[in-house]
Order: sequence, then structure tokens, then C-alpha cells
Amino acid sequence: MQKDQRVQIVVEAEWFSKFHWSRQLLDPTLNPGQGPSAFGVACSLIDPGHHAGVLARAEASWDGGGGAHDGFEIFVPWRHVVAILELWDEQEMKERQAGFRPQAGFRPPGS
Repeated sequence: MQKDQRVQIVVEAEWFSKFHWSRQLLDPTLNPGQGPSAFGVACSLIDPGHHAGVLARAEASWDGGGGAHDGFEIFVPWRHVVAILELWDEQEMKERQAGFRPQAGFRPPGS
């Protein structure tokens, strides 16, 4: 991994959802629904060698009305990083994110 490299950081949903700003980093067109175990956030790496986790700038954030804005810096401790996926283009990112969307008929445990 290199500085400024474009990646998708897959973050543990339980930890990520604790932050009030977390939904701002999820593209509203993906409609993740309830129950995904991880979320993918498209970012550019700021400090790929940080010993405690991943420091990155999210590519975009969204407001409650679905309007896109510049992203902001995030830090994810290594223990909450599920994967880091290298990104090449928008189509690839959408295909990968589809894997985190609940499938038809999916019911989270306990629902």
C-alpha cells in the first residue's frame, strides 16, 4: 500500500455504526439495509504505515438528502479492519460493494 492509493476499506459494522457520522460515508444508492456485518468505504490512504490502524480520506460523504460532499479523514483501528481492497475504477467498486448488500430475503439474526 502507498500514500494516496485509492482503496476500499472494509470496516466491521458493529464498531463503525457506533459513530454518528458513519452513515455519511456510505453511498445512499447502495441502501445497505439492516444487518450487514461490514461496510466498504472508498478512500485514499493518508498514512498506510500507521502502526495502530488505517488513516485515510474518504472520497465522499452524503447528507440526509443524498447530496454528495467532499469526504473527510477517518481512522480505523486495525482490529476493526476486515479488508483493504485496491480500487481501479467505479464499476469495480460497485461490484465489490454489491457483496455487502443484503440479498433478497435476507433476515439478520435476531430479527
